[in-house]
Amino acid sequence: MRGFYKSPIPDPTGSNRPPKKQKFIAATNFEPTSARLAFPCFDEPDYKALFSISVATPKGYTVVSNEPVQEVVDMPDVPNWYIWKFVDGTVPMSTYLVAWALGKVDHVELSTTPSLQLPGSVPVPVRGYIYDGMPKDDVRFAVKVAVDSITQYETFFGIPYPKKKLDLWPMPDFSGEAMENFGLCIFHESGLFIKIEPKQQITTPLPTTLLASPFVGNRSPSPSQNTIIRNLTILSDPAAQIYVSNLVAHEVAHHWLGNLVTIGWWNNLWLNEGFANWAQYLGTAASFPEWQIHERFFEIEHLAVFETELGGYARAVGVYEESGVEGNREIAGMFDDTTYSKGASVIRMFEAWMKNSEPDPELMKNKDEPEFECSPWCRVMRNYLNVSASGTVYPDDLYNSIDTEDSSGLISAAMQGWIDKAGVPVVWVDKDGAIKQERLTAWNNSTVTPANAKLSKRNSEQVFLPAWVDREKPKKPKKPKKDEKGWFIPFGYKFLEVEVTGNKKIGTIYRDDKNSMESVSWTADVSNARIKLKNTIKVDSKNAETNQTIQRLMLANPGRTGLYRFKPSIQDMTLFAKVLQKDHTLISPIDRAGLVSDIIALTLSNNIHPNNSLPILAYLSFERHPTVWSVAVQELSRFLSVMELHVGYPALFQFVQRLVFPVADFVEWWPECTSPNSSTTAADSFEIKQLRATVLPFAANLFHEPTITKSIAIFNQWLDAATTAKQQEPTAPVPCFAIQEDAKIMIHIVYESAVKAAPFSTVPILRNASLSSLPGDFDTDRLFPIVASKLSAHLKMLLEFNDDNSQSSSPLGMGRTGAFIDRARVVIEKGGQLGVEMVWSFIRWGISARSTTAENIMFDSQHQQPLIASVATPKSEKLTPTSRQAPTTRWDALLYASEPDFDKFIERLVAEGWKDGSVWRDAVSAAKGFVPGAGFSTPRVVSARKESSLVTAVRRGLERAEAAANFRESLGAH
Repeated sequence: MRGFYKSPIPDPTGSNRPPKKQKFIAATNFEPTSARLAFPCFDEPDYKALFSISVATPKGYTVVSNEPVQEVVDMPDVPNWYIWKFVDGTVPMSTYLVAWALGKVDHVELSTTPSLQLPGSVPVPVRGYIYDGMPKDDVRFAVKVAVDSITQYETFFGIPYPKKKLDLWPMPDFSGEAMENFGLCIFHESGLFIKIEPKQQITTPLPTTLLASPFVGNRSPSPSQNTIIRNLTILSDPAAQIYVSNLVAHEVAHHWLGNLVTIGWWNNLWLNEGFANWAQYLGTAASFPEWQIHERFFEIEHLAVFETELGGYARAVGVYEESGVEGNREIAGMFDDTTYSKGASVIRMFEAWMKNSEPDPELMKNKDEPEFECSPWCRVMRNYLNVSASGTVYPDDLYNSIDTEDSSGLISAAMQGWIDKAGVPVVWVDKDGAIKQERLTAWNNSTVTPANAKLSKRNSEQVFLPAWVDREKPKKPKKPKKDEKGWFIPFGYKFLEVEVTGNKKIGTIYRDDKNSMESVSWTADVSNARIKLKNTIKVDSKNAETNQTIQRLMLANPGRTGLYRFKPSIQDMTLFAKVLQKDHTLISPIDRAGLVSDIIALTLSNNIHPNNSLPILAYLSFERHPTVWSVAVQELSRFLSVMELHVGYPALFQFVQRLVFPVADFVEWWPECTSPNSSTTAADSFEIKQLRATVLPFAANLFHEPTITKSIAIFNQWLDAATTAKQQEPTAPVPCFAIQEDAKIMIHIVYESAVKAAPFSTVPILRNASLSSLPGDFDTDRLFPIVASKLSAHLKMLLEFNDDNSQSSSPLGMGRTGAFIDRARVVIEKGGQLGVEMVWSFIRWGISARSTTAENIMFDSQHQQPLIASVATPKSEKLTPTSRQAPTTRWDALLYASEPDFDKFIERLVAEGWKDGSVWRDAVSAAKGFVPGAGFSTPRVVSARKESSLVTAVRRGLERAEAAANFRESLGAH
């Protein structure tokens, strides 16, 4: 879906059959290099121009573009056609930001309130569009977020919104999540619509937050704000609300960060996407301060970074030379978690270092309009944007702006080090108070010891190569060139003071209010990073009267603004376990989430012994915060996956059950589904809804009996109602039978539980199209759960399902790439090693449906669906008629593409394979057999300058698979 394309509008009735007359909606999608597909241009980001746009359409269509409509006139000599002429552009923009869209649509409109203190601030009309069949109210949520975000960014950046209007346009098919075209943001429909309907007793009211951020002053309430939310309630679940709010705020932020100031070339994409990812939390906080969205930053951004940065094949956020990012393949590869999440995380870390504190939640609750004070980082941003407005920017422009606040140049130099260096550090404090660091890897070859054991000396110089490298040719490995520079880390910490009695029981616990926050930063060689902490680890002081010991427990990286893993001392881990059991609320939710994540991740990477880490996790049975549990479920799932082959797996499984089941009992089943008559059921809080949606699916996978029993009972009621509905309407209300789209999580739990209980009878029911009134979409909600049976036939059914509604399949024989990845992930998660092997064989050895030319790799001819986002054809390559017609494997086809999401999926697929198993052995062959420029089974070759990103993903996956094997081996038979 590149250039100017059309997308079929789904049947509003939900029918899976093609409509008699298909309706379409059309739009552009030019980033990064597809404007040239629509009009002749110098299609590079540093070439900016003023554009004049006119579009001709038949009668009945609405057209939007970057600027407002100037006039609509009859098209000469063509009856019932019109020409839409748009206002000439006044702000120069790059070609990839040019946009237009058209369709038979309706819209909702709301305007911002101009700032009384910002010259040039004017009301900005924001329109959210819906196509035929969509409820008009479903776009109101996104419009509200966009209006609040504009207001917030105007105040923070000190620059008025650069355009005269903002349109939010939906597309049923879109490559990616959204596109920040100047004045016209285009979204995949899942990132724009939130289910809203007139108020009922069971739903959660849309927060009546004022248009302006609660901590932004000089704004008056907008009357239209109450108009857009009056008598409406949100049905969609909290995860969907957070996703849409962040995405809309992200695209709005681009109007300053990426559109007003634009990167000179794609090697510095983080200046666009990293900044927008950072700023989206400001926009969402302005709309919904009660969410305390910055507490989710660690979960959403940091975990993605840590997952990406394991091992030796990560890249830096920025690529120093433009020549490092030349062709479409390299450009597409920059749109990954390193650019987005790590870029945002580094920015947030240095924002915090410059003492830009988050708004006080209590202040936000008690005062409608506290005065806004521009922090040091706020002043940096204003300088950065004002100096380069309407131009192009490079990292030095940001560093120079930082230097205006820090004349020493220390902060800008430290930040540049993070941007230019791959990887992230693990930090710890030794017994003498020296702060040390080393790079986080999938496996740390140093020996770790349990509590009360004699510590061995760390050897940070020791270097090991993965076992899959040249293992058939044993020889002394060459020591790679050592990275002499560590990270310049803003290290923060605070203390809890714990009273420990003579029998080692925990008494009073209180924060060290005299010195609640200390911080120190440094840069040094990795093997000798020694900065003494002030007044630090003198941990014991005797109280003669009470015979108690006061121990100071270090809480490192409070607020989790620092982008690093922290390894507590053995003594502190023992104290953490006791403190959390006694009163876990003494530590903030974001710090508890960070601690749980660090403990499990560092255990699996051989930095912490399980005997020291597992006792800390025991407190989770008392934990009720959704952010902590969202992190815990991810990390515990990974722990279980790694341990699946070990003799200790049953014990770990039961341990996790003991943590999860009390929480599942607490949240219970969805209250609106507990009985047919749910009108008297009180609505749950936003946090409880988040917690339920996180914990119950995990509990069901752990065989939580109440959840499974309830699921099967509801399935039987649904089936009876669906069968009755084929002849007549149900005579009695059925629990959650008329389900809304926000209940997909519940639908999957119900169907998976039924499949597990009776696969041979349940699967035919779910695949029976005549039972159309069963809740859920036929091709997703009623398809994905069938793999819960773990039967080969059902795994294959989901894997080979073609989501392309046209008769011609994609060149890779997989349907749309994103949809295939979703299906394959489910096959891996539910099918275990059998699922891993089936997915690997399908990709590695399956034959493409058509010959692999550059043209048909990129697009499906009928739907313009991108099978693989972009293809780089080396200049030296010559495609002969023979090569165009030769059959090729899907794997060979994928080697010429660069699709970050697919690369990430391949890494996970290989990582899930057992060491020395069939997937492992074939992946080793794939990684070793590829020599850049040597070619494969077809005459086509990849440029010799760079290896395929797919092969790099295989190497990363092998590294992680070996780490998992090492962990199991390190535990022995216990």
